[in-house]
Amino acid sequence: MSRTNAAEYTDERAGTAPLATIDFARLEQRNFGEIARLLKACTTHGFFYLDFSGSTRARGIVEDKEKVLQFMKGYFAQPFNVKMEDHRNIRTRGFIPVGTFTGVDKGSKECFEHLALARDELIQPSGVVPRAIENQRELFERYLGLNDYATTTILTILSDVFDVDDTARFERHHRANETSDTILAMLSYPSDGTTHNKHTDIGSLTILFSHEWGLQVVAPETGNWEFVEPRSDHAIINVGDVLRFLSGKKLNSCLHRVVRATGKYETPHRYSLAFLLRPKDTLRISDVEDKTISAKEWHDRKYEIYAASHDEQETNEVLTGGMEKVLARL
Repeated sequence: MSRTNAAEYTDERAGTAPLATIDFARLEQRNFGEIARLLKACTTHGFFYLDFSGSTRARGIVEDKEKVLQFMKGYFAQPFNVKMEDHRNIRTRGFIPVGTFTGVDKGSKECFEHLALARDELIQPSGVVPRAIENQRELFERYLGLNDYATTTILTILSDVFDVDDTARFERHHRANETSDTILAMLSYPSDGTTHNKHTDIGSLTILFSHEWGLQVVAPETGNWEFVEPRSDHAIINVGDVLRFLSGKKLNSCLHRVVRATGKYETPHRYSLAFLLRPKDTLRISDVEDKTISAKEWHDRKYEIYAASHDEQETNEVLTGGMEKVLARL
C-alpha cells in the first residue's frame, strides 16, 4: 500500500466504511449471535460501532461523553500560554501542542492538539492532574470507570471465545490497579489542518466518540481508505496492536487516520474523545517482528515512530503494526 496524498481521499468519493453495529446490552447477556458478530468485526475490519442504549449500567457513557466534549471545547478555546501550563514534555501526559507527531502527507506534521489524562494519575493520590480536570474529577472518574467496564466486558468475552487459559485471559492484563499507559485522549483538530497520520493503535481497545467527519479506515475488502460515519449516540471501537498480538494475530488492528474532510463531509472543527486501553506495563508480548518485549517497551517504541520522519517510518512495520502486509494479502 503506497503513501498517497491525503487530498485524494477527503471528499465523498472515498466512500463510507460498512462497519457493524454491536449491541452492548446483548453482549452483557452473552447472546451467542451478538458475540459471533463481535468476533467477525474484530477479525475483519477491527472496527465497529457499539450501541450502549440498552445497557442499564453502561448507557450513561453517552451522556457523560457529551459533558466531556463540552469541557474540551472550553479547554481548547483557552489562550495557548494557558494550555501550555499543562505541558509536561511527555507525549502521553498533559497538554500536547500541534506539530508533535508526523502528519499524513510526506514531510508534514500533524495538525491537532490534545490533552492526555492518564488513568493511573487520576486514581493515585499523588497523581499529576491538570487543574481544569481536577475541578471536574467526579465526571472524569465516572467516565473512565464506565470505559473500563465496557472494555473489560469485551475482553472477557473474547477470552471465552478463544478459550484462553485462566492465567493468560485478556482481561487479567488490564486491571486498573496495575501500572499501565491507559489514557483518555481529548483531541482538537482545527478546520484548516485536520490530519493524523496512518497508524494502528498501540494498546488493546479504543473507545472513540466524535461528532464530526474525518476518521478514515482501510477497507480490508479493497485496500481503499473509507470514511467512518460519526454517530453521536454510538461509540467507535477498534482493536489495538497488543490485543492483536495476544490473540496470536487472529484479530485485526486495521489502519486508520484523520484527514481534513471536504465537500459534504466538511466540518468547521473536529473534536474526538478516545479512551485508549493499554495493558499493564510488565506484560510480555510477541510484537510485529515476533520479538518478545514488554508492553511498555512497545508503547515507547510506537510513540517514537509516531514522531519520526516519514522516511524513518517506512523502514519498519511499527507505525502500522504489521497490518499493511496483512491487508496486502487479503
